[in-house]
Amino acid sequence: MPSLRIQARATSPPAPMPSRNESIAVPLGVLTQLVAGGVPVARATRAVAELLRRGARDEQLIALNDDVRSYVAAGASPEAALDVRTRGLTAVLPPVGGGSVVTGDMSSPGAAATGAKKP
Repeated sequence: MPSLRIQARATSPPAPMPSRNESIAVPLGVLTQLVAGGVPVARATRAVAELLRRGARDEQLIALNDDVRSYVAAGASPEAALDVRTRGLTAVLPPVGGGSVVTGDMSSPGAAATGAKKP
């Protein structure tokens, strides 16, 4: 079994995690399952941490893990499966810092896409 080493890096500290009213058991369990399924520790950790920063709910993390396992069972590499499923989930999560992705006046067709505003 390969040994795990934690290395300190001279980088800026990670963005703070949003406050969770939920247990950390699900994110830790998903992280453990991803690693047990062949995803490298650092890659799995980054993915779960990023999803938590973006506000992923426990149900979404569990579904991500289930989907990754299904992709791997169908022949995908663990990392490729995680990448595909993470992209799918991040597409529906707000960006880090919250807020809406859509800006502009939504009352006229095409206004948000062009940035045009009503006079």
